[in-house]
Amino acid sequence: MKRVLLRVRDKNQVSLLSDYGSVTYVSPVINLVGMTIEDDKLYMLQSDQNVLQVDIVEDGSFLAQV
Repeated sequence: MKRVLLRVRDKNQVSLLSDYGSVTYVSPVINLVGMTIEDDKLYMLQSDQNVLQVDIVEDGSFLAQV
């Protein structure tokens, strides 16, 4: 499973994105959508006409204090 942030053309068509995975966040201000998807559906999501940009969310880690 991957967590992704999408920049989309039209937030009103977010329900169509649920074919690729579960929508976890829809920004009330900008065209930004958060989703959780299976690894094998990433390419299909990137080729969707409503999706402008896909960013994979990665967990960060703190550097040890030296």
